[in-house]
Amino acid sequence: SFDSLEARLKMSNSSFKDYKRILKAAASSVLIIYSLVLFGWTGIGAAWSMNGSGDFASTTPIYFAWEYNPDLIRGNEAILPWAGPEQVECSKVSQNPFASWGLFGRTVNSSPGVSGMCQNRTWFYGPVTHLITAPLMFLNSYSQYFRIWLCACYLFLGIIFVIWYRLLILDNGLHSYFVFSVYAAIWLNFFPLYEALLTRVIEIFEFFLITVSFYWLTKRKKDIASGVAMGLAVMTKFLPFIFIPYFALKKKYRALGAAVAVIVVLVVTTEVVLGWSNNYTFSLAKPLGGSW
Repeated sequence: SFDSLEARLKMSNSSFKDYKRILKAAASSVLIIYSLVLFGWTGIGAAWSMNGSGDFASTTPIYFAWEYNPDLIRGNEAILPWAGPEQVECSKVSQNPFASWGLFGRTVNSSPGVSGMCQNRTWFYGPVTHLITAPLMFLNSYSQYFRIWLCACYLFLGIIFVIWYRLLILDNGLHSYFVFSVYAAIWLNFFPLYEALLTRVIEIFEFFLITVSFYWLTKRKKDIASGVAMGLAVMTKFLPFIFIPYFALKKKYRALGAAVAVIVVLVVTTEVVLGWSNNYTFSLAKPLGGSW
């Protein structure tokens, strides 16, 4: 009869929806499992086995270690080519034909595997990571130094992951197991993320500060806290300075004032502790062979 046919069609449609739901859940689970395995193998296993990198060393007071704790550097084959004795013994002028140019006010070193720096106490980027990682300079080995910062990077990434899921998914009512699996897969299959973890690049911490700043500004209405975080981000790598005018445009004057105050305090502190004349980033803005 027509009624029984209609009932069977409804049952078939219901069964199809059940199968679709099961397949969707299964696909989501496979996606999450694969992503977690990849993260465990590369983001944890491979990253943990690394002993050092030039990218990380450039954001830490590595050259100061030669004066205060030289054992931190000695014996680490991963970091010696980047911050070995030839890098801090500036009296040794390389035979590199360009050395006489005084490239950007620095002596060029042509030793194999050396990045080109030969300036005692040279530091790179902004001062924030140099200042907060300075206590680690007194550890027994650079490998410990490297792994402690890796754990900090995991914490930063976890907070970033949660905040952006809330901003993009939860606050827009889009949460589901499938959506979460896709979101996690995008994060955990983004290979520049693994490069960042392997080398502990400064951008992880920088992105963390920017994320926290805008989260506090837009969701928590904590303008001063937002400004403090953005000020720290600016003095981590300078590039986030482009967000400072945003506070003014949005008339977030408390956030703007807090950011500027943090920047001023760090500028003064850095001059006392690290010395702006030793900053390689600023040396690039000087005339060729110029001096401060």
